[in-house]
Amino acid sequence: MDAQDLLEKFGTVAEAPGGIQGLRSLVLDLAIDGQLVPQDPADEPADLLVERLVQSRKTAQDALRIRGHVSTTRAARPKTATRVPEGWTEVVLGETFLVVMGNSPPGDSYNRTGEGVPLINGPVEFSAEPLGRTLTSQFTTAPTRMCLEGDLLVCVRGATTGRTNIAGSNACIGRGVALVRGWEAQDFINIVMWNLGSQLLAAGKGTTFPSISYDDLANLPVKIPPQPEQERIVARVDELLELCDRLEAAQKRRGHATAQFRASGLDALTAARTADDLQRTWGQVSMRWPVITEQRESAADVHQAILELALRGRLAGQDSGDSPASALLPGKRRHPVVEPYPIPAGWTWARFDEVAESRLGKMLDKAKNTGPARPYLRNANVRWFGFDISDVYELRLEDRDLDAYTVREGDLVICEGGEPGRAAVCDASVEGMVIQKALHRARPRPGINAWYLAYMLRCYATSGFLASFFTGATIKHLTGRSLGAVPVPLPPASEQLRIVTVVDELGAKCNDLERAVLRSDRAHMGIGLGASRLSDLRGGDRPADT
Repeated sequence: MDAQDLLEKFGTVAEAPGGIQGLRSLVLDLAIDGQLVPQDPADEPADLLVERLVQSRKTAQDALRIRGHVSTTRAARPKTATRVPEGWTEVVLGETFLVVMGNSPPGDSYNRTGEGVPLINGPVEFSAEPLGRTLTSQFTTAPTRMCLEGDLLVCVRGATTGRTNIAGSNACIGRGVALVRGWEAQDFINIVMWNLGSQLLAAGKGTTFPSISYDDLANLPVKIPPQPEQERIVARVDELLELCDRLEAAQKRRGHATAQFRASGLDALTAARTADDLQRTWGQVSMRWPVITEQRESAADVHQAILELALRGRLAGQDSGDSPASALLPGKRRHPVVEPYPIPAGWTWARFDEVAESRLGKMLDKAKNTGPARPYLRNANVRWFGFDISDVYELRLEDRDLDAYTVREGDLVICEGGEPGRAAVCDASVEGMVIQKALHRARPRPGINAWYLAYMLRCYATSGFLASFFTGATIKHLTGRSLGAVPVPLPPASEQLRIVTVVDELGAKCNDLERAVLRSDRAHMGIGLGASRLSDLRGGDRPADT
């Protein structure tokens, strides 16, 4: 698809993620490259315009008593990478336009009472729009370098290097800004400099506090079209950017309505009291899925709502014939249990160390580790609900230590660091591997479903509740003691199995609907948006329930 095709599908492309910002950039790129409007052989050649601009620049420099010398030789000056359209000419900015670096006045001349002239020291005086008018917030009684109303101003220091604005009045400019004056080509050069903003920031010297010099600005290569074509370009840019603004405003209004609908739908899911209520509500939400998923975080919100429902006993319903969950726990409780919210009758709150026996893996120490080489799992191999074993290391381990560090099917492997709490249930692909110390191996007690615990950890991690159990100021860890204290809303064994089954079913529906919407979006837009990683509730097949 070429640039013209994209322009013809303007409104459609705007609906892609980041589409409107991409279209704004496209419009500016096409404008300064001669592809936005057609050339007219009858237009006065740009060379004649450049001659007039050069004369205006010399006159202004004489009046300001500045040399404005461009330091590089003509042969060494950079050129643009793209072709120069018929009737255009390529120049160096500082040889054709007036470029003046600001110079801050004495600090004791600053005031906010209106004495003297307005002072523009940097982005504090810039309005939000790239070609918006500057603001007046301070004044100086000892002006140094002056700009004229309508000059283009460019930030030349700090993280805002390359940001642009139009001088709202005659003003003194401090060392944080520079002016670019273009006279009859001002509107066009404004577009050029706006488009070059990100390049200027990238070219800024200094990693902590970037800055650009006079030479950096003055040596910029610029392609200049004939004056009539400039006017056509500016008019077309204004038209298309105004369309972008309207599309963006419409998206925001629609996004607000979508967010309200999504919130009400998720609230209804959470409020469902019975399995029948939940199925009816899910049917209503799924029918409106294309509306809900207009925002990319929506699917994750629905997944989280499903897990929240599961942990509150609203997903599968209680059965009075189930044995109480308390029967699954060992005898006398040694530690108090946190109870974050009410749970149904027949459930019980337990600590993680009451429902699973956990231990950390083997410390990596080449000097002390002896025995045969064994494949082992590390943090990088553990994903949410699955394993990536494309890159597995080995460690030496004696036979006598195998039982302590080996995982078997149905064990839960939990990250101690990195993304603490990230968990996967062991399946045949990792059966018999050992774990290193950055991982916990949690072996559920009889009657405790490993997948139920994995879903609980994911829900706690997403909500931020699990973070309250982390240690470490900068690098976070989930120690064995902290993991053991995590509260578990424990259902009876039969209900755990029913909950896991329903979570799987609803999660699969979420993923199917999301894929269908994504395919529809791509077909509608007619453009390749690249591979999009769907937010699957869990990847891969789940082994038989334990």
